[in-house]
Amino acid sequence: MNQKNLVLIHDGGLIANSSFELRQCLITVGRSPKNDLMVPHQTVSRCHAELTVKNDTLFVRDLGSRNGTYIAGKLVQFGFVLDGQSVRFADVDFLLTVGELAKSESFSAETASLKPAIKVATNETTPIEISKAEVKVLKAAQEGLSEKEIALRLHLSPHTVHHHMSAIYAKYEVHSRAELLAKLLKRAEFKKS
Repeated sequence: MNQKNLVLIHDGGLIANSSFELRQCLITVGRSPKNDLMVPHQTVSRCHAELTVKNDTLFVRDLGSRNGTYIAGKLVQFGFVLDGQSVRFADVDFLLTVGELAKSESFSAETASLKPAIKVATNETTPIEISKAEVKVLKAAQEGLSEKEIALRLHLSPHTVHHHMSAIYAKYEVHSRAELLAKLLKRAEFKKS
């Protein structure tokens, strides 16, 4: 049975999974491996922030970090993060979304077919076409691979992968991988309801 979850999405390639499901509890964020969410970036403090999840709400508290915590681009000591808002720990951005996760299938429901052009609905009425090559790139991106890693896995040039990602962003009318993941998670939630 699927339930709604708060999900932090990161598209910078620092974290093995590009999405992190937030449970109803206290979650620590920082550079140290002792944290629940380890963010291995030099600008992130060892113990950077705490996230508290309660009743589908995310509350963030900075732990006196050196480079700050930001909600929707504003430096904060503490505050609530709303669905669709960004939260940044120093120089590392995340996007908060509410979605339904089922065994890491955030993209597979959208890209299961391997026809040359795959129609994917981004909302109730607007299907878009995704090529077979774009499907492969999209699946690898879901795993949190950087464009260089996708190129190595698929035996493509980094330029070709970048071109595919740019085309995917344009088709979905987004500007980053985080926005793309959020849109696909919401679409998966719509399909299940």
